Parts: sequence; C-alpha cells; structure tokens
Amino acid sequence: MKDLFKGSFTILLFKLFGAGLILIINLIISNYFGVKQLGEYNLIFSLLQMLSIISILGMDVFVIKTIPRLDQNTAKEGGLITKIFSTLILTSLVIAITFYVSTPFIESLIFRNSGEVRKYLKLLPFLIFPVSFNTLVPEILRAFNNLYMFSFLKNVAQSFSILLFMIILYFTGIQDSITALYLGYILSFIFTIAVIFLFFKNRNISLISYDKYHESIIKHSSPMLLGTSIIFVISNIDSFMISYFKGEYSVGIYSACLKIGLIITFILTSVTSYIVPSIAKSYHEKNYSNVKSLYNKATLLIIFLTIPIVLIIFIFGEEILKLFNQELTSYSNVLYTVLLMNLSNVFFGPIIYILSIMEKQNYVNKVLFISLVINILINWILIPKFGVIGAAIATIISTLFWKITLYLKLKRSLNSL
Repeated sequence: MKDLFKGSFTILLFKLFGAGLILIINLIISNYFGVKQLGEYNLIFSLLQMLSIISILGMDVFVIKTIPRLDQNTAKEGGLITKIFSTLILTSLVIAITFYVSTPFIESLIFRNSGEVRKYLKLLPFLIFPVSFNTLVPEILRAFNNLYMFSFLKNVAQSFSILLFMIILYFTGIQDSITALYLGYILSFIFTIAVIFLFFKNRNISLISYDKYHESIIKHSSPMLLGTSIIFVISNIDSFMISYFKGEYSVGIYSACLKIGLIITFILTSVTSYIVPSIAKSYHEKNYSNVKSLYNKATLLIIFLTIPIVLIIFIFGEEILKLFNQELTSYSNVLYTVLLMNLSNVFFGPIIYILSIMEKQNYVNKVLFISLVINILINWILIPKFGVIGAAIATIISTLFWKITLYLKLKRSLNSL
C-alpha cells in the first residue's frame, strides 16, 4: 500500500500541476476572450482528441499489455515500437484525409453559430498525427515504468506549451485561443520526439536494427479502440449536442463546469496510471491473488482521497465559478450536477483497464455501446428542454449504467480466478 500511495501521489502531483495549467488556460479564455470562444476552443480540443483516439486504434492500451511481456528484450521492444509508429503514421493519414473531405459537414453539424472556425477546421487534419503521437508516447513510457516522464508528457508538456503561446499571442494583441492550441500541440510534438529519442538511446532500443514484430497490431489493438473511443464519445457527446441545440456560448458554460468537476477524477486516473502495469504483470504471471489485492487497495485509496475534494468544491462552488466569469455564478446547479456525474466515476476503481487485461474487451465494448446509445437518447430529450443541466443528467445516467454493469462483471471474473 505504501508503494501504491507513493507512486499514485507522484502522478497526482503532475496531474494537479497540469490541471492548474488547464484551469489557467480556460480562465484566460473565459475572462479575456469570452465564454463563446471558450466553447469553440473546447469543441476544437475535443474534436482533435477524438480523432487522435481513432488514429491510435487502441495501441495505447495495447503497449501497456504487451511491452511487459517482452521481458526487457530490446530487440523485440524495438520491433514492436517500430511497427506501432509505422501503423500510427498510416492511420493518422487516413483519418486526416477523411476529416478534410468531411469538413463542410462537420462544420454545419457542430459549429452552427461559428462560421469563423472554418479556417481552423481546414488546418486541423495537419494536427492529427502530432496529437496522436503526443498521446501514444506517454503510454509507451508508462509501459516501461518511466513514471516521471510519463506523468510530465501526459499532464504538463502539452498544456504548458498551449499556455505559453496563449500568453505570447495575447501580449502581441492577438486574442486567438485556437491558434495558441495548434501551436502548443506542435511545440509539444517536437519536445515529445526529443524525449522518446533520448529514452530509446539510453535503453539501447533501436528503431533501425531490431527483431521484426510479426503479429498484427491492429488485430489486437482495434478491439481496445472501440472501448476507448466510446468512453471518449460518452464524455464529449454532450458538448457536441449542446452546441447543436444551444450554441457555442452554452458549451462555454458547460466546459467551465466540466473543468472544475474533473478535478475529482484526478485521484482515480493517478492511481490507475500507477497500478495498471503492476496488475498487467501480475495477471500475466498468473498471480491472481495479487491482482485482487491491488484492485481492492487502489479502489479504497481512490475513495478515501476523493471525498475531501468533493466537499471543498461543493462548499465553494459559486466562488470557483466566479473565477471563470461573473455571469457563470448563476449556473452553480450545473456545476453540482457535473460534480455528481464525476463522483459516480470514482467508486468503482480502474474497471475497464483490468477487464481489458483479462481479455474481456468484447463484453466491455457491448456495455459501453449500449451506454452511448442511452446517453445520446437522453441528451436528445433533455438538452432542448433543460439546456446544459440536461446534458449532465444524461451523462450521470449513462455513466452509472456502464460503471455498475462492468463492476459486477469484474467482481464475477475476479471471484472465478
């Protein structure tokens, strides 16, 4: 438990620092550029993240499962990583071309009140590979148990780069948050290339001389893509649907509440990031008692550390909203609903990762797909009538459905080991 706490706390510190950067970015946009631009920024951000998830094809989860099994054979590790990067280049190119062709449809569907975002959508395909690379490399480092650099790249590097360009543009008189977002991604991409190059060099992993990896990566990783992408869509479909029904200003309101509410999920993601490689290794070694022990300890730690954060946000919710914009204080009910939505995430521990390690991904995907359908249907009913709070309610219901269903499946699977 001591190692679990120490490792999770290390990741949490990076997450808190990264969250602080994200909070500053959103505060700058909301206070100086306006709530509407905050909505546009977060819609573009979510769109890029979604496209990168599709490009990665579940390889982020695949490397965590596979690299520990190679027993530190650098030739095999080089072969696997070379094939992963080659696959990422191909998939990113396909997604970029598809998005470019579909740009007019996407603009009319999501950005109904913002014709000025057209120029950003045309440039967006060129960012798909850098964003995908920035997302995948930290997971490779996590698979190698490089905790510090994983945490820095995952939580700090990208946000710091975006904030840097946002400040530069602001002082040059350019109030353009999306340009800052794009430039930040490029700078982070260059830094990530340098980091992974030095890591491979120090570990003697060659991407030129290696043992060829013969198994199909897409065959094994694509089932993981479905689960990851559905979770992302569930988390972001409400923002897209709010934009469709209510416009970008309402998305800005919802985004501000989401950024505050997401703070309570940091404990969950920090503990999960630390514990998953250990669980994967224990399961591979058929040490099932340790798998159960690690899961139970992780879940208890998540709950114990999350409750105080929830109480603080609940008590000072209106004051926190005021930091974003004075007019947002009247939406405290939305913040409390979002808080409840995210609280429902933390009581079940790292369910999906463990079920994926146990080869239960097909079951996970079915449950998540049903949850997505539930989410879309409830959003379609509630958002036109209740606005942003309707979106939060829809996500609470769909999240509880898949969390409870998968938790019961996990308990049955662990008991059968």
